[in-house]
Amino acid sequence: MSDLPHGAHSVTADIKVGEGGGNGVIVAQGGRFARWSLMVQNGILTYCYTYYGRDRSYVRSAEPLRPGRHVVRLEFVYDGHETGRGATGRLIVDDARQAEGRVPATVPFRYSADGGLDIGTDSSATSAETHLSDTRFTGEINSVRIDLGPSH
Repeated sequence: MSDLPHGAHSVTADIKVGEGGGNGVIVAQGGRFARWSLMVQNGILTYCYTYYGRDRSYVRSAEPLRPGRHVVRLEFVYDGHETGRGATGRLIVDDARQAEGRVPATVPFRYSADGGLDIGTDSSATSAETHLSDTRFTGEINSVRIDLGPSH
């Protein structure tokens, strides 16, 4: 996926959270200048897309995750076939759509070379992006699946 930062894709994770809905990064890709992450911030499922280190787009669920096991999903619906177009990010929890938001532009070629794919933490994240003092996920991650191609 590092070769194709644009384009439709989905990320599905089977997680378990405790009281308060959990905290931390479920999965993230990229580095300081171009990245995305699916995380939980104070119980709120959150997607962050960072465009060249300066512009950040967030999609956040309205309700905190209840304690227990959940299947959370990000659907990234790309606007077109040309590189750099925008996209819509959708957050789904247990098959119910929780939030939708815009990513106005996408990285046209590759995510940052200074970061890879992290699960359960984000070794390249800044606290400004994640709003977390520690990116380690406080719950359990049973699986993460990334599917390339249309998710709708």
